[in-house]
Amino acid sequence: MGLGAEPEDSNTAAEQLAGLLQTQDLVRRIVARMLHVQADDVDSAISDGLGSLGEHLNVDRAYVFVHEGETMRNTHEWCASGITAEIDNLQTVPVEAFAFWMDRLHADDAVTVPDVDELPDHRQAEREILQAQAIRSLVVVPMFSLGVLVGFVGFDAVRGLREFHPGEINLLRTVADGITAHASNGTVLETIKIHRNKAMTPEGEAIVADALAAVQKTKQKTKGGSSRASSRGESAPRASRASRAE
Repeated sequence: MGLGAEPEDSNTAAEQLAGLLQTQDLVRRIVARMLHVQADDVDSAISDGLGSLGEHLNVDRAYVFVHEGETMRNTHEWCASGITAEIDNLQTVPVEAFAFWMDRLHADDAVTVPDVDELPDHRQAEREILQAQAIRSLVVVPMFSLGVLVGFVGFDAVRGLREFHPGEINLLRTVADGITAHASNGTVLETIKIHRNKAMTPEGEAIVADALAAVQKTKQKTKGGSSRASSRGESAPRASRASRAE
């Protein structure tokens, strides 16, 4: 009997390893596309990436929210077949209703809700907003850019309760890092400016202003170097890009 069990265990381990490698490769390709597309194509790359990962992990929704002062807005959403889209209903969500989330996201922690119906009464506003979307379970991870919390990326389970495992959460973190790796692209820069104008102290404004100026200066230098290299018939060196995977 022991001899008969070994091939089964071996096959199971091999299947798990193959699945892990497939998932890692998918995330690598998602992030690579986000980092290399033109600025005008960033939004479509994010939406496509959410869809690819959502389908692969069999979640019901995958989405991005950005902070806009005292509210937050759903900017990107993917839904599985048969799942109702909620993006149009989530354009001015009050941040104060999710105070529990904000504390943890600011600390760079993921927020998991195994069962929305079991949320305590002191999180009633959060519970009611989530129940209105038929969410049973969820996980969200923070998006930071230039040290500022600019939003979050998340998964919803609608068709049943779900426990999100650490590996899945880390994959979501990697995608979130890919979305915010270049603060000069797409919605992220716009959101940082909103935070600077509405939600930051004068000291914070100065820090972010300096960082944004550095980003723009780097872009100008890169453009100038590329133009000079092109005039000589040479290729400008491609900037190194890296994303944090936790």
